[in-house]
Amino acid sequence: MAGSTHRIVRISTLSRQQHRVAQTREVACTKIVLPQVIARGLNITEVAHDYQATIKQYVQQLGMVNSYDTWHGTKNVAKQLRHICADTVRTRDRKWFTELSDKSRCTKVHLYWYMRN
Repeated sequence: MAGSTHRIVRISTLSRQQHRVAQTREVACTKIVLPQVIARGLNITEVAHDYQATIKQYVQQLGMVNSYDTWHGTKNVAKQLRHICADTVRTRDRKWFTELSDKSRCTKVHLYWYMRN
């Protein structure tokens, strides 16, 4: 998607028969779409994607800035927060704290908007 116009400039679709795993489909689509967009003369400076090491390496080889999708970044933070917000009664106040039990979602939302601005 072009940042200034908010228009989709290229799309690539691969089936599950071609690539069974979603991560490999994302890598394959990225390797198809990026060269096509560059060939159209568009100046790409940054690529945001799911957390994929293969895409990160590919984007850096092309001399572009690698960024991870904000949704996936904040999802991971919320997942980690849940580990310190709740667990068994036996481990309360040692591994997790009841004071944090309602903070996971609002922290995730805060981080999302912080990353967006």
